Amino acid sequence: MQTCYYTFLIALGALIGISGASGSSQTDCNPTNETCPADPALGTEHTWWLNSTLDDSLWTMETGTLDYTSEGAEFSIKSENASTLLVSNFYIFFGVMEAHVKMAKGRGIISSVILQSDDLDEIDWEWVGYNTSAVQSDFFGKGNTTTSDRGGIHAVSNADTEFHNYTSYWDKDRLEWWIDGELRRTVNYSEPLTVYGENYPQTPCRVKKTPSKTLAEKWADLGKGAHIGIYCGAAVAGALAIAGAAFYCIKQRRRGRLERALDPDRQNTEVMQMEDYRKQWRQSEVGHYGYQPVN
Repeated sequence: MQTCYYTFLIALGALIGISGASGSSQTDCNPTNETCPADPALGTEHTWWLNSTLDDSLWTMETGTLDYTSEGAEFSIKSENASTLLVSNFYIFFGVMEAHVKMAKGRGIISSVILQSDDLDEIDWEWVGYNTSAVQSDFFGKGNTTTSDRGGIHAVSNADTEFHNYTSYWDKDRLEWWIDGELRRTVNYSEPLTVYGENYPQTPCRVKKTPSKTLAEKWADLGKGAHIGIYCGAAVAGALAIAGAAFYCIKQRRRGRLERALDPDRQNTEVMQMEDYRKQWRQSEVGHYGYQPVN
């Protein structure tokens, strides 16, 4: 059996939420096409120990089932046309997300931890099952997949047998991808790769754990002997810690930067708080497993 384990550690300093998907993903309501309901922000700080039942008012298991083991929660794909997908019911807007991951090994298996908004802004970590010594980073703006030059590949030793800390830092100016406390990649808001901000993620996101390939593609890639009993799981061995602003994100129909739902004074306060969280986050490294939850 193939198994991949995820530990989510999220420390968020401003408006924050969780959901991920591939570049071709769809959402229930895309605010660039229609008027949508407000996005509920997390609005608090909390820690989930993900070796027991998750609060279904905050998390939704959209497909598949979730089993709990001594190492954490395990998702399984056991038959053709099956899938697993865990999604948060709340949103975040800028912050830090830590995922402590032991990837799934096996041809045809792609695992991912993604932040995604309803208008398909996206910040990705992805692992392909045949490569146990690397992880891919990527981002999308408003679902724009017309180019394939935004991805990065980063070396990771023993990614399938050891937990590693994969951390995403996201604010209005830049994206950062960290592995075990080491900065591996930075993308700035205004640079050619983002089309000078047009394709920069800048709307409230949820967190999803989801495959990048379609189920049919994944299943076709699997060998006959692997079609039954394949486990591609997202398991949490530690805790999920999230701090978010206590207000709602109002979705905008237009493209471009999401206008803040804050007055200028409060916005400046939130920016300063985000910087404080970031400093604490960077100063709290323990051993070689990267950053720990922000208190």
